Amino acid sequence: MGKKKKIIKIIVILFAVLIAVNAQSYFLFNKYSAQEDIRETVIWMSHLRDNGLFKDNLYLPFLMWKNPIGIKAFYYITGQFFDPLTVVKFLPLVLSAILALYGFKLGCLLRNYKAGIIMACLLIFTAWWHKAHTFFDAGPWFCDGGAGDFYPVILIIFLFYFLKDDFSKSFLVMIAAVLFYPPGYLILCLMYMFSLIKFTDCRLVLEKHKWKWGYFLGSFLVAVCFIIPKYVYPAIGLGSLVKRQQMIQMREFLPGGRTPFFYESIYEQIANFKSGLGLNSPVIILIFISLVILIILRKKAFNLPRQIWEFLGSSLFLFVLANILILKLYEPSRYMRYSLPIFLIIFVSVNLDRIIEYAFKKRSLRLTVYFLVFLVMLFVYCPNLQSYHRFKPDETVDGQLYEFLLSKDKDSLVAAHPDIMDNIVVFSRRKGLIMQELAYPYHRDYYEQVKVRTYDFFKAYYSASGNEIINLCDKYKIDYVVFYKKHFSKQYLTKGDYYLAPFNGYIKNLINENCSGDYAFLKLPRGKIVFADEKYMVFGR
Repeated sequence: MGKKKKIIKIIVILFAVLIAVNAQSYFLFNKYSAQEDIRETVIWMSHLRDNGLFKDNLYLPFLMWKNPIGIKAFYYITGQFFDPLTVVKFLPLVLSAILALYGFKLGCLLRNYKAGIIMACLLIFTAWWHKAHTFFDAGPWFCDGGAGDFYPVILIIFLFYFLKDDFSKSFLVMIAAVLFYPPGYLILCLMYMFSLIKFTDCRLVLEKHKWKWGYFLGSFLVAVCFIIPKYVYPAIGLGSLVKRQQMIQMREFLPGGRTPFFYESIYEQIANFKSGLGLNSPVIILIFISLVILIILRKKAFNLPRQIWEFLGSSLFLFVLANILILKLYEPSRYMRYSLPIFLIIFVSVNLDRIIEYAFKKRSLRLTVYFLVFLVMLFVYCPNLQSYHRFKPDETVDGQLYEFLLSKDKDSLVAAHPDIMDNIVVFSRRKGLIMQELAYPYHRDYYEQVKVRTYDFFKAYYSASGNEIINLCDKYKIDYVVFYKKHFSKQYLTKGDYYLAPFNGYIKNLINENCSGDYAFLKLPRGKIVFADEKYMVFGR
């Protein structure tokens, strides 16, 4: 059986890597392609590699504060050998393999190798569900090389060692959570606390083994040293967090804003990916399968180790607490986004194997059913997995523009519409005046600067006078202003959807006021146009 398991492990790893390569193929083979939070992570990653990049930038202090020390250390080390974008594009292959391997091992521990195979497959399929094929704006688990990419792997590894009662390795994984994904540590910490407390004959009994307490207190001490100072002493210039009353009145926290927290629909409020449970398509599929299993097995379906239920309970408790203490524990969804699907995958994998074992006594028949289950999973999941042909080329991408800006001084400041500024920052490695990706409204002072910059930019971008553009450049010491020609086409100007709320209404008014369509960018002196192609025109100060 030992040799058989080794072969299965190799097959599981190869399968996971194959799915990951297929999912990442668009990004692996397209130089100017990036997704999700890569548009923000590349700033601090590049700065760690070359401190001349992005210095004296509004966004850098926020990003250096926001990202955990483990992530920064990882990219500082890898940055000595590889470009950050290269690491980000290939890292998902490694993380997928580890996730599948430990998913298989966890399934074997909880039930048998067949449950392990089901668990590994469900984890990989769920992790790589395509963003466009879900109810909410949530991408795959591995997409940007940030802290969130590491957490599902940390969580699965912890569950494996914790269920094995290997507390020394559980302790090391908890330290990894502190360094790489602090919200995840709180879940692991609660789970560990439950293992130290037992109820016997209605009496509270504490764990007697001192070494188990030592591991817990050791991880807690590390957490105190690395997490608490970060939130007690936030980066200079961020300011205090906005409060619930203020959030309710801000369009930024409603649908159409940068970070929608509040919805009119009860379903959307429960399911969304900021303050909700993160009920995307693969999670809903798992919930449906779980309900079918409950109908078949009834009470027997709940026969899982106590630690699994404590894991779900800890996650739900912190999710509710994060909603009560809004933003104090970061986004509430962080406590359920991975926990809920992983719990459901464990529940489904173990109980599906039970049903097959009970229903089919002949071994050959059981193997046939397992094979059919695998085919059904392929049929349901594969059409929805991220892959090369499911990505439409981003029409705003322009390699010539990025290479032009890349050739300029590394301290250059570039202004452009935030929708296109994100890619400019990623591929030209030059500072941006405003970025959609980093328009977070959580901290008052930080966001006030973002708002002022945004209003100032659009006032100049859609002005009829070239003086507004000159004034913008003088105020912020901007070196280059990038104009996307499509933003001034009749079709674009009449559509009414220009940017996030609350700025969209302001931009609409600017466009309506300029009825003649006589925009400043059409009248800029030719000698100041330093770059032009069919998509873009760049004004140099």
